[in-house]
Parts: sequence; C-alpha cells; structure tokens
Amino acid sequence: MRTRVIAVNDLTEDEIASWQVLRGSAAEPSPFLGPDWLVPAGRFLREASRMRLAVVDDDDVWLAALPVGQGPARSLLSRPSQTAILVGTPLLHRAHAVTAAIALLG
Repeated sequence: MRTRVIAVNDLTEDEIASWQVLRGSAAEPSPFLGPDWLVPAGRFLREASRMRLAVVDDDDVWLAALPVGQGPARSLLSRPSQTAILVGTPLLHRAHAVTAAIALLG
C-alpha cells in the first residue's frame, strides 16, 4: 500500500479510470469528489489548477482519494502547506475504509 499526491492536471487516463472505479465502490460516494467534477475544474478554473489528489493505492487499485490544495495557510516554518478541500468525506473503498483512512492521514 502506498500514499502519494498527484496534480489533478497530471493524472493519466489509467489513473482517472482507477479514480472512477473507486468512486463507484466508495463507502460514501460523492459526485463532487470524482473525476467527472474535479478534472474539468482543474483544467478550466484558475484557482483549481493547483489542486492535488492524495491517493492511497494497492497494486494499482485505488483505496482512498482526497482532493487537497496548496493554499494560503502556512506552517510554523513559513512554507506553504497542503490543505484539504472538504466537500464531504474522502472517497474510501468500502472494503478497505479503515486501513485506507489511516494510510491517507498517516
């Protein structure tokens, strides 16, 4: 299992397809956390162009996805920090929700 952060505008077609599968198998699916909504937003909205996706996957099966953005929030070291875009809960695969959530937050 690995956790990574990917720019939404840099996602491959295979990654977008994996994201779509996750949305269909999520414990709490959300139309606002899927690629049909966020990929066009990342391409056409100026502020959304900096959007990233925190992903937990295991052997190319996506187990969790959470949109994050680099916003004006600053850490104690005065570096830009990643802030979650909260539109409902993260997409968590219903069969692996607990382990995926732990990996996403870890």
